[in-house]
Amino acid sequence: QDTESEGYFFATNDEEVNQVIGTQKRMWDGDNTSWGASTNLENYGEVCLKLTCKVWNGTDAKKYYYVGGDEVDNYGNVYIPLKGTDSNNNDVDVESFDAGKHYTYNIVMKNNVGYTDKGEPILTPILFKVNSVVDWTDVTVTITL
Repeated sequence: QDTESEGYFFATNDEEVNQVIGTQKRMWDGDNTSWGASTNLENYGEVCLKLTCKVWNGTDAKKYYYVGGDEVDNYGNVYIPLKGTDSNNNDVDVESFDAGKHYTYNIVMKNNVGYTDKGEPILTPILFKVNSVVDWTDVTVTITL
C-alpha cells in the first residue's frame, strides 16, 4: 500500500499474533491474471513493495531507461511482490507479516526488475524452446589475394 510511511511495514496477518491483528490484506504474489482491465496495484488491495527509482541499461554515456528518465527528477515506480518462500526454511511460504518477526528481503533482479502499476513485468526474458542442439561444424576459409 502506498502509505508514504518512509518504509514502515504493518502486520498483514488476519489472526492475532503477539496481541496484534493486522490489516487482513494479502501479500501480492506477482500475478495479475485475475484483475479487471482498469485495476492497478494502487487500488488492487494487496500488499507489495513500491520503489521510486530509475532503472537503466547501457553505459553511463548512453543509457536506455526502463523506468524513469535522464532528467534529474524523472523517477518512476517499480512494484515488487512480497509473497515468497522463507530462505531459511524452503517448506514455509511467507504470506503475511506477523507481529514480533523481523523480515529481511533479498531481491535478486535476474530476469526482471519489478512490475508496472498494472502488474506487468518491466523486463521479460526471451526464452527459446528447442528439441535438440546440434554441434558446430568447423569451416576454414582461405582467401588468396
